Amino acid sequence: MTITIVDGDTGEPIIGVTIYTDDYSFTATSDFDGTCVLSDLAYRDEINFSYLGYRDLKLPFYQIRKLGAKVKMYVDNVLLDSIVVIGRPDDPISEIPYVVQKIGKEEIAFLNGQTAVDAINNDGGVYIQKSQMGGGSPVIRGFEANRVLLVLDGVRMNNAIYRNGHLQNAITVDNAMLEQVEVIYGPGSLVYGSDALGGVVHFRSREPKLLFGDANISSDNYNLLTNAYTRFSSANMEKSLHVDVDYGTKKWGSISSATYSNYGDLRAGDNRPEEYPDFGKRRYYVQRIDGEDVTLENSDPNIQVGTAYSQFDLMQKIKFQPKDHLSFVFNTQYSTSTNVPRYDILVDTLENAAKLKWAEWNYGPQKRLLTSLKIKSLKPTAIYDKATFIAAYQRIDEDRLQRKVAKLYRSFSKVDVHVASLTADFKKAFDDAERHNLSYGLEGNYNLVYSKAGRINIKNEKIINDEVSRYPSGGSTMSTYAGYVYYRGKNSNSTLNFNAGLRFSNVNLLSQFEADDPVITWPDSYIDPGISTNNTAITWGTGLTWNPKNRLQVRMLVSTAFRSPNIDDFSKIRAKNYFVTAPNKDLQPEHATNGELTIAKEFGAKINSSGHSEGRSVKISATGFYTYLKDAIVRQIGSLTNGDTLLVVEGEPHRVQQNVNALNGKVFGLSGNFLYNINSVWQIKSSINYTRGRSILVDDTEKPLSHIPPVYGQFKLAYNKNKLRIEGIVRFNGKKAWEDYALNDADNEEHAIEGVGSLAWQTFNLYASYQFAKRMSINFDIENIMDLHYRPFASGISAPGRNFIFALRGEF
Repeated sequence: MTITIVDGDTGEPIIGVTIYTDDYSFTATSDFDGTCVLSDLAYRDEINFSYLGYRDLKLPFYQIRKLGAKVKMYVDNVLLDSIVVIGRPDDPISEIPYVVQKIGKEEIAFLNGQTAVDAINNDGGVYIQKSQMGGGSPVIRGFEANRVLLVLDGVRMNNAIYRNGHLQNAITVDNAMLEQVEVIYGPGSLVYGSDALGGVVHFRSREPKLLFGDANISSDNYNLLTNAYTRFSSANMEKSLHVDVDYGTKKWGSISSATYSNYGDLRAGDNRPEEYPDFGKRRYYVQRIDGEDVTLENSDPNIQVGTAYSQFDLMQKIKFQPKDHLSFVFNTQYSTSTNVPRYDILVDTLENAAKLKWAEWNYGPQKRLLTSLKIKSLKPTAIYDKATFIAAYQRIDEDRLQRKVAKLYRSFSKVDVHVASLTADFKKAFDDAERHNLSYGLEGNYNLVYSKAGRINIKNEKIINDEVSRYPSGGSTMSTYAGYVYYRGKNSNSTLNFNAGLRFSNVNLLSQFEADDPVITWPDSYIDPGISTNNTAITWGTGLTWNPKNRLQVRMLVSTAFRSPNIDDFSKIRAKNYFVTAPNKDLQPEHATNGELTIAKEFGAKINSSGHSEGRSVKISATGFYTYLKDAIVRQIGSLTNGDTLLVVEGEPHRVQQNVNALNGKVFGLSGNFLYNINSVWQIKSSINYTRGRSILVDDTEKPLSHIPPVYGQFKLAYNKNKLRIEGIVRFNGKKAWEDYALNDADNEEHAIEGVGSLAWQTFNLYASYQFAKRMSINFDIENIMDLHYRPFASGISAPGRNFIFALRGEF
């Protein structure tokens, strides 16, 4: 007899279901179509059906015959909730006091974000700043750039040159290969160390599936599944192609992935406010024609000429699991791009709109290489029940290429960063019920930075090394060593969870300058042995999570965090807007103290980890937080080592600035979330975020703190049944008034409306997917339906106008 095992709600076949009798005289596994042949079974034999995430099912053979050829299994909501883990230590989400936003691969694929940053932005919880299309800087609770920690597969991406303005590094993560993204709100320095003042964004890429995983069982010896998609977006004429192959046996697995994306110049919306009919228009641009820089009039000012680029991403993972309790995962990822134009600088003008300053301003090809080995042991010992080791190496190339209009020489700044790291995380339970657990770990991280600068003749390619390098040309190092211990306990019925922990960190910086620097004469001590600093910090955190039986949840957290100066803060030499930043060897760490309270309540049917329920249900949650920032690093007027306050760069005098610990600040806010499952098909979901930040000066007066976004959020109405899924999303953003800008800082007031600020906006968006065959689906989306012209706060580029997206996806 041939049967098909299907999902009881969707009717979709379930692949890889384990089927067996109690005495194992009969065993089988459902194939790619969910089918299985039952043979040599007696009338009253009982047959078990088991699959991860579904309720176990046991049926006598005679009942299966009565049911016909179809056996239905149903999702186990309780089990699914229990296996959701967060962060590098894989803590259960229900037992940690942090506010966590999880974005799964299904949501990423459905909303069709072009980059990993867009995937975060589409979900509505994190604010994103963009200086150019090839970028995106997450803002969490008013903290950004090197105050937000990016992590990929347990390896920290933040390195010695992450700056305090805006970053573009997150786009080098291939969102086509993400299993999920975890956004951990609030200081996360306890486990992750320096830089996690505002929060942590943890990208998890997919891992190979071993035999009996959710893949195409093409024989008895291996699994094989191929995924592919192609996507087109009209706003920037995006053309993307992705393919990955997942292969697995009982002990070995491999997943290979390639993604190519080509983006044209971005078209902004045409529907502008009547008061500002020309805001954001790109009227002129510079093009090199017959060896000359020519200023051309843009035939369509909504086309932001100078935004196009392309990107190529590769990933290879190999998994070896010789025993059930031991696994090894070797991970290699590589990302590269063409030159990425810095649009917000390319629009700089001199005398009028037709007199552009720059002919070229590009980030050189953005290259990132990651290799890591992750070892996980689940065999209990005297000192741990679970151990995870991650050894990693990264290389990052971050180059800048720029040339002014009609100039013969192109300036270049080349920076190479090498990062080696090792983390070890352990967990030990003190009782069989695992009510008392101790997590502890060690971490080592070493950064090596090389930097050089010069000019190249664009006609004969002659190189002249007569410019100051962005970082010390003799090389710089940054090393971090840390250890943490973290206790988690819960009462007998798991309604009360308590967390407390400590972390010790030590950070060493060393920068060496060269005697033949073409611009600055450095003291002998700056050359050998160089300038150095050593910083230590002890951070702590304690939290309480209360989950009473009435489906109320209360989370309380008090924690501290720190950010040690990196090479970018400590010894960067950078000229911009007639200012030049000089090193400060006396720079100290920033510190933050945070308190927050979250209250959530569920009503109606049980809501699973994906936010859905089998019946009507409601979930409401609100979080309030307050963070006090001490010894914040800011730029102030300073001097060179010889006392000079001016430095001539490219023939023009620049005022000297230095990074100093001269500021305290406070950031506070509220966030709210509402979820209403009308039934198993219809859902309403909304979120809103409010943040306020103030700098506290030495005389106790206050002024606006930079990086603080206006109020923002979204409202979503969703329909999901069988093969069709449709969502209408309204995204909204409040006004950022001019008086709330931190002027001459990272808020980029020059890209807002002078005296007004950034305008409020809302966009209407429609997303749809339809599975038209067993292994094929299509997506059709319309973003910014009203073709509104808007520019998010602090961004130097206007957002896409009306955008039609078409994607075709298949599994083979």
